[in-house]
Amino acid sequence: MSFLKNIIIFDKLIIIISAVFSILFSLAYFSETKTFGANINWIQVWVIVWSVKQKTFQGIVSGLVMGLIQDSLTVGTLSCIPSLVVVGALSSRFRKNYFIRDNLYSFLSIILLVFILSLIAQGIIFLQYTLQGIYLFEYINIYHQSSILLSAILSSLYSPVLHYLMNILTVSYTH
Repeated sequence: MSFLKNIIIFDKLIIIISAVFSILFSLAYFSETKTFGANINWIQVWVIVWSVKQKTFQGIVSGLVMGLIQDSLTVGTLSCIPSLVVVGALSSRFRKNYFIRDNLYSFLSIILLVFILSLIAQGIIFLQYTLQGIYLFEYINIYHQSSILLSAILSSLYSPVLHYLMNILTVSYTH
């Protein structure tokens, strides 16, 4: 029984450490991961990768908690909470066995999922921009379209690293 307890404690520790590293990576500036002004959204990638193996409510809570943390670390009028909650809920709906296995299909699936959900999250953020009147829709369409696409591509290309580490080091208890 103590062996199972140690495994559960180790899993919780890995989850907390990976969340902290995703927060630190989102604050740090890596010139190697920045392309034409677009950067990787590590917190969003963590929410997607972690929520894939969880139930919908857990995905929503993870998006809410990480959104609160990201909003507390940034200054601005917009909130990241709605986009991360939607991303957490949607990614937990894709809870399938092929995301948990360690094969090429799992990596390609997580890349595609992160790409699509990154586009959805960026769409929610820029919908907030237009609803609050910060930017006009035409401005966003002209100037931020390539940034949204590049950010989604970069986030999706780096997501298998986090996905692989979280799958190899943790055990899923939700099935």
